[in-house]
Amino acid sequence: MIAQYFPRASIITTITIKNSAAATTAAVSATTTDNRCKAMFTIYKNHENRSLTDTWYEKLSHGLPSLVRAGESTSEDRFTHWDTRLQLMSGQVPYIPCKVTQYDGVAVGQCLAAKAKAGKPTWLAFYGDSTMRLKMDVLLNFLPPDLIYSYYLNNKKVRRKLFKDIVAYELEYRPQIFEVYGQQSLDLLQSPMTNSDNDSNCINRDNYVKKGQMKIYRGSRWYSAKDNCSSVMNMRRTYRLRLTMVWATRGSKSGAPLDEGEKISKLEEWGKAEVVPDVVLVGFGKWSLMSREKIGMELEPFTALHSLSRPLLEPLTRLAQITPVILASQGRYRWHNYRSTNSPVLDNERELHRIIYQSQVTDSIPYLDAWLWTLLKSTGIWRWDSTLPFNLASLKECDLMRDAGFSNHPFYTNRWWNCEDPHHSSYETNTNEIQMLFNMLCNPYLSTDNRHCCSSSSSSHSTNSSIS
Repeated sequence: MIAQYFPRASIITTITIKNSAAATTAAVSATTTDNRCKAMFTIYKNHENRSLTDTWYEKLSHGLPSLVRAGESTSEDRFTHWDTRLQLMSGQVPYIPCKVTQYDGVAVGQCLAAKAKAGKPTWLAFYGDSTMRLKMDVLLNFLPPDLIYSYYLNNKKVRRKLFKDIVAYELEYRPQIFEVYGQQSLDLLQSPMTNSDNDSNCINRDNYVKKGQMKIYRGSRWYSAKDNCSSVMNMRRTYRLRLTMVWATRGSKSGAPLDEGEKISKLEEWGKAEVVPDVVLVGFGKWSLMSREKIGMELEPFTALHSLSRPLLEPLTRLAQITPVILASQGRYRWHNYRSTNSPVLDNERELHRIIYQSQVTDSIPYLDAWLWTLLKSTGIWRWDSTLPFNLASLKECDLMRDAGFSNHPFYTNRWWNCEDPHHSSYETNTNEIQMLFNMLCNPYLSTDNRHCCSSSSSSHSTNSSIS
């Protein structure tokens, strides 16, 4: 999985994890078994560390191992890498009071089989903007190899490559619904549908536009989510794994900040359905910050975020009563990307203007997170901020590599660190997050060791299989 992001990985040196006082406080204060699953996502906070800045999260990031190190030389060998931070810590994060299990495609397959034996297929749902889209892209690397997969955009079956391209890249047009279904071969024999990636593509070639060498699917312009070229009804009855991504950039609507936008009603539908996702991950907010640049009013993004999020209160309350709903923190900006490499910033008026604007946006993100959480916390959803220190640690590594002259190196430009993307978290951070989601979904069915997050030795779902 890691190889596709890294062209070369050096051998890592021994890393000493520094346990800060903040990390110790966080870990000790949430140790009951009942809270262990939630504590994997939500960091315990007392009155002293409930701040509207990232200072406390930055302190927690100091207790995480670094994936890079600087030396006296700018040689490539001065930078080292070895998989994810979770792997370097063996799943034991200083401020999380339980152990995070490491999953790969095979282990996920064992989980799905155990859940299927208990009569429970697995369904993960993402709801939000491109931060959710990239999490789904990373999740595709965890798909068990023993299942046969079908890919859909707005209920239209497509080939895997097209699906991957549209999920992975920042394109102008977006389908509203992305879905993946994984089935066993025995399930396929009971279904009248065909599920090969080589089947005819239901999206007509006339609905592509070309951007350089890449074809772009004009999904949201040509099709609504009600289109049904290849029905997925039978698939929904026989799947072992289902992944859904709902494109809702502004919470209750999709579209650019100042557009009227299209109302999104998926949360309402799920709240009234007989079968609901095992977990719904919600993440949006940054798009509203773009309205500040166009309108010029300091509070406009927060006003827009408030008005577009209020319609979610009722459906989230209903949904959170029947399945876990988790609100993800927004990744912080990599504003260093706007620094000039050829001249001092103060000598370039355009870049100075961009730095000032970007700094305003950067400072606003913690407030945006707090604003959205204050509005939605009464619904019963969980807050996910435990990987925010991972995100901040990644940003520091990008700064380190840039200052060392590595801004053109594959380590810097590759999506694993994602240093050239000012908006989104690195794929390394996203990978750790997907691991946590599988801990929530799988540990009750695979692990009998109550040291693991979300597992319970007394759970009736636990099997004889165990993981470490």
